[in-house]
Amino acid sequence: MRQYKIWQKRGGGRAGGPGARGGRRDRQPGKGRQASIEVRPDWKLVEELDFQRLNKLSFPNVEPGQDM
Repeated sequence: MRQYKIWQKRGGGRAGGPGARGGRRDRQPGKGRQASIEVRPDWKLVEELDFQRLNKLSFPNVEPGQDM
């Protein structure tokens, strides 16, 4: 019984449990990201999307952009 309790305290074989390597608590926070463009004050806001909604979008009929 004693060995079983020790095993449970160490995570009980679960990945990411107490005493286990890896898992969410061992990750370092993400790096701050800089914007690739500067938003100008004269730009008009058409629509604002949060990241979750933007991630789900797909535009099958839109052609790829062209360099000018």
